[in-house]
Amino acid sequence: MLVAADSQACGALIGHWVLVHVGFAMSRLNEAEALETLQLLQQMGEVESDVSAFLGQGG
Repeated sequence: MLVAADSQACGALIGHWVLVHVGFAMSRLNEAEALETLQLLQQMGEVESDVSAFLGQGG
């Protein structure tokens, strides 16, 4: 799977947010969009336990 053409391009992606579904990045988001999406998923009870644990919210 091609993520970036070279290590410099790959390094430029560090710190960006992505929406992931079944292990594949579906789209890039800015931080505000990422936080809004996470909040909506939490309200729907759709946040996986490993994500909740990572966020320090138990599991």
